[in-house]
Amino acid sequence: MRRLKILFIFALLFIGIRSFNALDTEQKVHDYAFLLTSEEEEKLNELAHEFVDEYNMDIVMVTIKNRDLSLSTKEYAQDFYDYNKFGIGNTHDGLILVIDMSSDRYFKISTTGEAIRIYDDDRIDSILDDIEDQIDKDYDAYYKFFETFINSSSKYAKMGVPSSNENLYIDKYGDPHYRKQFPWVGITIFSLIISIIVIVVLYLKNKMVRKATSADVYLIKSTINITNRLDRFLTTHTTSVRINDASSSSGHVGGSSVSRGSSGISHGGGGRRM
Repeated sequence: MRRLKILFIFALLFIGIRSFNALDTEQKVHDYAFLLTSEEEEKLNELAHEFVDEYNMDIVMVTIKNRDLSLSTKEYAQDFYDYNKFGIGNTHDGLILVIDMSSDRYFKISTTGEAIRIYDDDRIDSILDDIEDQIDKDYDAYYKFFETFINSSSKYAKMGVPSSNENLYIDKYGDPHYRKQFPWVGITIFSLIISIIVIVVLYLKNKMVRKATSADVYLIKSTINITNRLDRFLTTHTTSVRINDASSSSGHVGGSSVSRGSSGISHGGGGRRM
């Protein structure tokens, strides 16, 4: 088992992850930095499958020690997930945690498909907080890091989609879109308030009206000064403002930060250093 891991790492350095044939997607734990025992890998794999069965989302855990330097940890996480065909359904629903030992123990979470909706930026930060809390307890307890990741991810999956992403939907290609809803309730209440104010003002004005017998009642004669006036059009000035295209390879949709991986699939997520 260990020998196979070493061969995989050397192959990764030589040809890069984009060229790999897909791994066995039933294996959810890939410890290429040798941080876990075989028993720990097996137990985490069981916990991962329980997560998949309960929430219909994939969950993957990876450790690396000699990353291809042409890729950032974020790009590695996205490519590992995409090119190895992880994810549930056509939208590849799921999330991955990568611990990168070649980058001062940087740990990165990447979400895909429906997981983008469930794990908004606040929830990603909360999961990262939970992992950091575990790091503070035991700096080298890598099994506990991943166990905490699974438990924290399960907690939010059970809660469902947060309010920040209620209007977010994932299309058939796995891309998130924000559906703007017209604020009918607010506009109705505002219209009623304006209508009441107008009615009250008109009513009060009507009470102050007195019958007039001639037109000069409405004039203050001492202030009348009629003169000739000529309006002459001189020029006009127009200011142009460029509107940026809202579509891009990265940005913020609803409550989730989103970027597109090299495979063309969209991802959310976040990361920190240990």
